[in-house]
Amino acid sequence: MNAFISWSVFDLFSLKVWGEKGRTFRWIWRVGSGDIDFGVQKDGEMAFPTFRSTTEFHPEIG
Repeated sequence: MNAFISWSVFDLFSLKVWGEKGRTFRWIWRVGSGDIDFGVQKDGEMAFPTFRSTTEFHPEIG
């Protein structure tokens, strides 16, 4: 499934997703400027600590 979501700077955005154990979620962000803070919560508890991804980093996709 492909989905495109956009929101304004300084807004907090939460997206609920459901998956199966052993499956992988992939994310691609496109931003005009600024950094992205990303973390994962499960049942209200932090499951993956929030980290900051700078927009100056350009990973190669492919």
